[in-house]
Amino acid sequence: MIVKSVLKADTKRLSLTTEQQPKARTVILDAVVKYNEGVKQLKKSGMNQQKLRTLAVAVETEKVRNYKPILTPKQYDVLVANQKKMYPESKL
Repeated sequence: MIVKSVLKADTKRLSLTTEQQPKARTVILDAVVKYNEGVKQLKKSGMNQQKLRTLAVAVETEKVRNYKPILTPKQYDVLVANQKKMYPESKL
C-alpha cells in the first residue's frame, strides 16, 4: 500500500513514463524494506527521534541515488530539489 501511494506520487511529481514505472517501483520497494528493517533494529537498540531521522535521511538519500539511472536529468533535478527541501542534511 505504501509502495503504491509513493509510486503514484512520484509518477505525478516526476512525470514518470510507463517504462520508468516498474524500475521506480523496485527502487521504492527496496527503500521501504530497508526502512522497515532499520526501524526493527532501532526498536531493539532503543529508538529516538534523532536516530529515526538519521535512518530516514540515509534511506531517502539512497533512494534518490538509485533513481538517478532511470530518470532524465530534468526529472532528477526535480527529485533532488524536493529531497533538499525535506532533508537539508542529506548529502547528494
